Amino acid sequence: KDGTHFPMELYLSETVQKGNRLFIGAVRDITQRVKSDENLRESEVRYHTLFNQLRSIMEGTTHATGKKFLQSLVYSLATALKTQCVFVGEVIDEKRGVMTIRAFWGPGRNDPVTSFEYSLKGSPCERILAKKEMVYLPKDVHKTHPGLNLLTGMEVESYMGYPLFDYTGKVTGVLVVMHDKPIADLLNIQVIMPIFVARAEVEIGRERTE
Repeated sequence: KDGTHFPMELYLSETVQKGNRLFIGAVRDITQRVKSDENLRESEVRYHTLFNQLRSIMEGTTHATGKKFLQSLVYSLATALKTQCVFVGEVIDEKRGVMTIRAFWGPGRNDPVTSFEYSLKGSPCERILAKKEMVYLPKDVHKTHPGLNLLTGMEVESYMGYPLFDYTGKVTGVLVVMHDKPIADLLNIQVIMPIFVARAEVEIGRERTE
């Protein structure tokens, strides 16, 4: 009655009364069913994408170990997740406030960059080490943390970083993805990242004990 459009099913039945054909109709609002169908289709697309992303990363990293694994990981994550920049950082000397970037993939790179140092002061990575939990910055990172622009060679819009732990529970590093736009497939990334955080922890731990 108020002019609202909604999906519906129309049921008609025919009857004859005193020689006249009459049609009786009933309307059923199927808005919720249509929404449920749409949500199901979206879920199917999301899980299909997630499967392909995981397969791509696994294929790119399965046969690598140590530093080669970390280099393969940053490239595979950046490619599968369609983010501009991924890096693995390791805390060598926390007192100096410096992190060693063990593997880095960013704009214009044809190969993961070899190790170099990065100052933690005022960076999101410093927050990860302090909080010992994931840090997600959805927008305007290039304004709030301009130092990342120099690190990545781009204007960083969004940032997501996870801590890496050793067997004692001490934070030993970070795994970070960044993009020059808002991070897409956020739900998928939150599923994928912890899987490869665990693998990066193993590889860094292995190197430290060798």
